[in-house]
Amino acid sequence: MVQEVFFGIYQKAPLFDPAKGSAKGWVVQNAFSRARDRRGHLLRRGFYSGTDIESLDDTLPGKDDTEREVGVRLDFTHLLSAFEDLTPMQRQTLELFYFEGLELREISERLQEPFGNVRHHFYRGLERLRKSPAVKRLRETHNG
Repeated sequence: MVQEVFFGIYQKAPLFDPAKGSAKGWVVQNAFSRARDRRGHLLRRGFYSGTDIESLDDTLPGKDDTEREVGVRLDFTHLLSAFEDLTPMQRQTLELFYFEGLELREISERLQEPFGNVRHHFYRGLERLRKSPAVKRLRETHNG
């Protein structure tokens, strides 16, 4: 991780602007951002979670839990409906991030889009999902 941070700083050195803050602050900000991204990447891939097999009994085939199955299908339907409200780039960005576990930089490379654009599509897509009537219904179902 340290090597990645310092290599990234080396590559971004021309972008450093002393008028915006100290070099130390810039390095710390870059290191924190990279570490946060990496932690999120590992969390999405389940790196930190141990799996307790006994707690998975109700998810194994052969267990009959019709109510749970119907609830999962309804939730998935609401989620699909919410995703239809997104622009194609927002949808693709969020799918790559959440369902394939890619980081925003990896998405930028895969889509051959500038990182800033990918970040914009990601955050605007999340904002649009939060405001989506389908997601609001989904929240009401789980909270009420």
